[in-house]
Amino acid sequence: METEEGSDNLARSVFALQERMKELDCVYKIFNELHKSSTADEAVKSVMEQLPQGFRFPEQMAIRIEIDGNEHRSVDQWSDERMISTEIVVSGKEIGTISVSLTEELDIKGSPFLKEEKKLLSGVAAALSNTLERVIIQRELKESLARLTFAVEASGEGIWDWDIKTGKVVFSKRWKEMLGFSDEEISDHISEWEKRIHPEDVEEVKSVLNRCFKGDIPFYEKEYRIIGKNGSVIWVRDRARIVSRDSEGKPLRMVGMHTDLTQRKMDKIKLQKLNKLLTLMLRANEFLVHAKDEHSLLKGLCDIVVENGGFPLVWIVFKKSGGKMLTPVAVSGVAKGYPYEVAVAWDNSELSRSAIGKAIKTGRTFISRDIDSSPDYLPWKKTILKYGLKSSIAVPLVIGKEVIGGFVIYSTEEDAFDNEEIRLLEELGEDISYGILSLRLETQLEHQSRVLSSIRRVNRLIVSATDVEELIKRATELMTGSRGFERCLLVLVENGNVKNWAASGFSRTQLLEVDSSFESGEIPPLLRRAMEEEGVISSTGREYSKQCATISDSDDLAVFAKGLRIGGNILGAMAVVMKESFSFSKDERDLFSEIVDDISFAIHKIRIEKNERVLQKRFSLFMDKLPGAVFISDSDLKT
Repeated sequence: METEEGSDNLARSVFALQERMKELDCVYKIFNELHKSSTADEAVKSVMEQLPQGFRFPEQMAIRIEIDGNEHRSVDQWSDERMISTEIVVSGKEIGTISVSLTEELDIKGSPFLKEEKKLLSGVAAALSNTLERVIIQRELKESLARLTFAVEASGEGIWDWDIKTGKVVFSKRWKEMLGFSDEEISDHISEWEKRIHPEDVEEVKSVLNRCFKGDIPFYEKEYRIIGKNGSVIWVRDRARIVSRDSEGKPLRMVGMHTDLTQRKMDKIKLQKLNKLLTLMLRANEFLVHAKDEHSLLKGLCDIVVENGGFPLVWIVFKKSGGKMLTPVAVSGVAKGYPYEVAVAWDNSELSRSAIGKAIKTGRTFISRDIDSSPDYLPWKKTILKYGLKSSIAVPLVIGKEVIGGFVIYSTEEDAFDNEEIRLLEELGEDISYGILSLRLETQLEHQSRVLSSIRRVNRLIVSATDVEELIKRATELMTGSRGFERCLLVLVENGNVKNWAASGFSRTQLLEVDSSFESGEIPPLLRRAMEEEGVISSTGREYSKQCATISDSDDLAVFAKGLRIGGNILGAMAVVMKESFSFSKDERDLFSEIVDDISFAIHKIRIEKNERVLQKRFSLFMDKLPGAVFISDSDLKT
């Protein structure tokens, strides 16, 4: 019965995994098409074509998208009773909805839509919203640039008029306001402009200006940075013409204007960063679908974030049972040495004040906007300055309701993460968590299949075994066969002392340690507990190392142990070693408990049969030596 329940659970897990893989493939295709879309119609069309494939019943799925009063339908059939819907929001304003409906009534228990399908619809709506916002921003930028091309002095831009010979300049009021000054705070000399050019741009600005002076180019035009009154950086487009020259062709007067490009530059940078992140999400989801194991998944995702996001450092950490220090499990970036040079925790010490420590401790995203001057980062200030890190975002990795770890991204810019980037990176965190869960479920299923295979072989052995020593030797070998468990140790005791033992999966050195321990009368604490307590006991991580003594060599392993019992008699104990992630499964624990009980019964049966044979032999000897005849009858006095 328990095995059937386990099979049902496995089937449900496989179904959920298959549905999730289908959803991820759908998301990947939609993100790919949205990334290439340059118009709203292209974006809507790609969603209409790809979205049904992410649902359980794509053939019965109808899509309806409404944007600013315009409706798009995939088919004419529609049912409001079998429908889910979510908003399309651009720049904080709802501009429409995206809805899906089952066109036919199906025999389904409960809601016609899975919660994962509802989440898929929300994710696609968010992606479509982002794409529409990008299209709008691109269109607005083009329109703005077109208007600026025909701007004149009366447009309100910052105007300047320079007497080149005397160095006197007339700056308009708007020119001064652009830099944050009042009319009287700026003098009328060219030095007011020269000293405010960003140091990194001075050489290029003067080069273009000199070419214009020489007549190599008809007019002067340059985009560069100026330092404002409060120290802020202002991007300007500076355009001018020489309006008079002397008889030798030397420039006498130049007139031009500044256009403030700061907001436009910020929008452009935001758009570029958003496109980078969308590309990053696309690559990450594609990688998630094809990842084969957890280590390559985590390392590959770190590489993708660095390569596509342009970040100097990304690392992923997992919580370890029995300890609160954080050690990276995957790292990427030019500053990849940083995680190995600092000590970070998630307890209440000063080592837990970093963004990643707080994220893991609270289960919430944390952003550090200026880490090189933050008091929270004092323990690591020297190392932070060494690598030039300025800001970071840490996102927890959550499976179910448990925080299993987190990933942290660093930037060399202060306040590098805006709300949209934070939202996308949190989505990435959810995808990573689900990818980890999917791989772990797949690994767990494979492991349980191997364990069941080993148990079936042990059961066949139990039926045919006639010798205890041979039974325990073959049983331990079968428990580690086909990599069911990493190791197995079975100990038989008599009067509190080890009478016999068998082991499998251990190295020669480890076997010598076990033998030496038993010869000296020592039994690992966990095995003693197993013989003293009822049921299966387990130990993981560092606690495993302490409890198992001679049979441990790694912090990422765990052990199950249970006493061999018949009635109130203790025959010994059995322990199996496995990867720590497998030890949290109830099915795993139940299977182990069942096989220990079966082996206990087999040992007891063999011993009883052996005793019966000895008694039978003694009785036969006794009868042979009797001088007279003996008759034996049953209870009915039949011979």
